[in-house]
Amino acid sequence: MKIGILTLHSQVNYGGVLQAYALQEVLKGLGHDVVVIDRWMDEYNATLRGITASRSIRGWVKFIGRALLGFGDGADYIRHVRTAKILPSLLKLTPYHFYHWEDAPNDLGVDVIIVGSDQVWNPDIQGETLPYLLAGAPAVPAIAYAASFGAIKLPKCLIDRYREGLKRFEYIGVREIEAVRIVESLESKAEHVVDPTLLADEKIWKRFLSSPRNSPRRKLVCYFINYPLGFVISILSRFSKEENCDIEVFFGGPCSVLPSSFLDLLKISSGNIRALLTLGIHIRMTATPNEFVNAVAFADMVLTDSFHALMFSTIFRKDIRVLSPIDGRGVAGFARLREFCDSFINGCVIYSDIESALRSFNKGGVLSYMEKALSSKIEFSRYWIQCKISDLSRLNK
Repeated sequence: MKIGILTLHSQVNYGGVLQAYALQEVLKGLGHDVVVIDRWMDEYNATLRGITASRSIRGWVKFIGRALLGFGDGADYIRHVRTAKILPSLLKLTPYHFYHWEDAPNDLGVDVIIVGSDQVWNPDIQGETLPYLLAGAPAVPAIAYAASFGAIKLPKCLIDRYREGLKRFEYIGVREIEAVRIVESLESKAEHVVDPTLLADEKIWKRFLSSPRNSPRRKLVCYFINYPLGFVISILSRFSKEENCDIEVFFGGPCSVLPSSFLDLLKISSGNIRALLTLGIHIRMTATPNEFVNAVAFADMVLTDSFHALMFSTIFRKDIRVLSPIDGRGVAGFARLREFCDSFINGCVIYSDIESALRSFNKGGVLSYMEKALSSKIEFSRYWIQCKISDLSRLNK
């Protein structure tokens, strides 16, 4: 079958790109012709193109000024350019692109649409147009795979529209157990399946790997979504010095981790500045998705508050610690990390502060994964998507 994947691929977020790539490769492995429908996440594709999507002289002037003052825009620009350059080599995109469904071609060129994975049904991403519930899309049969709401509950004003939108799908697979409850409360049926990054054979991810590092020191990889640079750098610096280890630090968004104004720059302590210059810490501001995978693959330890950092730590069976949200940020999305850790990892994984998480690495007990439960869930998920596509193929004949 000709399958079109509709997901959150058009961005610099590592998980967003890699989950799209994983689902594409899994479906190709099942013998299907697969494309990723190039639906932009915003009107000018700024989520992927960054500053290059600016349509104003004022925007360019602001960018140049902030970059010269060292506020992170330069790294932001480089990361967007590098990601945009590598994306076509990872994903087979449709020859057309659009933001509003009304601008999409009437014939999408696919037999079935698979929506997912990632937070495609997050109300903050959906907005009132509900594009990932296919409101306004051409009438093509649809399946949802590992779709996520990224929320504990939906806005009351959108409940009816979500209820109707879910009826558009022949079959629904969701990434979290809580999402099953939400779907069923909206009078549809859903099955709990794993993120597509886990479905992909490890050989797929080994394509991204370079030669292993040659260092006698242990390596810690950090990936932070809600923990800013100024908050973590001095703590990591002490750990690097005390434990004689190398540290690579990745962030969800390059601009957000550095000062946004000159006043904020003055607030950074001299201790943090010295820590930033520590040879044992490498801040990966401009890294691409494949470089992120490579870093996790050769890490000895991983510290994160990111779901997909947890996924890749699982793929490569790494000793991982997961940080709970700070200051109320990311609380709604944290449930999926806790659910996965409780279901598939033995040992204490989740910590409320960085210091405790780092100390736990030296207590002698590397975490173990529940191999039987994990393998069973992955096989079930692979069988589920294979069967649902086959069912649609028979119905369309």
